[in-house]
Amino acid sequence: MEKPLGSGHVILVANRYGATNAGIGEADNAVFLVNIAQFAAGRARIIRFDEYHLGVGFAQRTVSAKDSLWSSTPLPLRLATIHLLAAGLLFLYNGNRRFGPVRIPRAVSTRASTDYVNSMARLYRRAGASDIAIETLFLRFARDLKRALDLPADVAAAQIARAAEQRFGPASAGLPNLLFRAKALWRDSESRKRIC
Repeated sequence: MEKPLGSGHVILVANRYGATNAGIGEADNAVFLVNIAQFAAGRARIIRFDEYHLGVGFAQRTVSAKDSLWSSTPLPLRLATIHLLAAGLLFLYNGNRRFGPVRIPRAVSTRASTDYVNSMARLYRRAGASDIAIETLFLRFARDLKRALDLPADVAAAQIARAAEQRFGPASAGLPNLLFRAKALWRDSESRKRIC
């Protein structure tokens, strides 16, 4: 099969052995190749044999140092990659830009931590429930203090005071009096509950 291509011709041969040492002597293969050579020689043209589809050269194929993944990538895929990279850079640039002046947030006004304690104290006072307040405060404070000092739950107030003095030093000077007074008030409230 022959087809003109540009200033030359493409000749397609379906015989894969026609130009080999074993096949050149068969039929008129030699005559055919000589005719091609004479045709090209008369016009000072170059003959090129393309045996890509026959699998020739794959086992001995060498990769040039200039070859790279990018150079062997098809052009549409390269263009799509470049466009995606450009779009990503634009997105990054616009995503990190400020769209207005800097606004300094207002300071958040917080309430003092003693407000809760004061409000609960006023509630207990109006309700006449001072015994409940003393019991809640003393029992919770004693429980948390025992936990902080790694003491058992049934330890006496004197032992709590000694352990606090060893752990916290001079900062716990008023703690024994506070514990004894709170325990006494709690006992009084308990005794009043039994009488009632």
